[in-house]
Amino acid sequence: MRTALTCALLAISFLGSPCSSIEDGLQQDSRVETTTPNLYERQYRNNSGLCGAQYRNSSHAEAVYNCTLKLLPPIVNTTWETIRHRINRTIPEFVKLMCNFTVAMPEEFYLFNLGSNGNSDSGAGEHESTSAAVKDTEDLITQAEENCTAQITGWTTPAPITLGSSEAIL
Repeated sequence: MRTALTCALLAISFLGSPCSSIEDGLQQDSRVETTTPNLYERQYRNNSGLCGAQYRNSSHAEAVYNCTLKLLPPIVNTTWETIRHRINRTIPEFVKLMCNFTVAMPEEFYLFNLGSNGNSDSGAGEHESTSAAVKDTEDLITQAEENCTAQITGWTTPAPITLGSSEAIL
């Protein structure tokens, strides 16, 4: 795992060089292509969210982005659109930046303090940014992206195959 992560992080610097995994004295035969197109293919080919829609057909990026923002709390819309206008990008250009492995979005892009009504809470003692709240926001964004991608492009992630109780291997 550590080697795969290191390989992925260094892939941009060493394009085209395959990574092999030698960890804890064990060598694995699987080699990972580290060319940029292959990294994007592996990450976004089956992604049912905004970046997957943009990767498969960039003409869908704007519609999926707009739909996603309509489903999310107003603070997300305001924050993302403020950033987009501040850096002077069209929606398709902004989506490309959002999905680019080499671009770090500003901190406010990810951090939202959502109140019970979906707006930002600006109360003095209510600056509780717990990992659960961040996870809830991340899940909300993912769900909105997936719903919009399915609605606009018709593309969904296939359901995982599960074994019935009689088929389970003990």
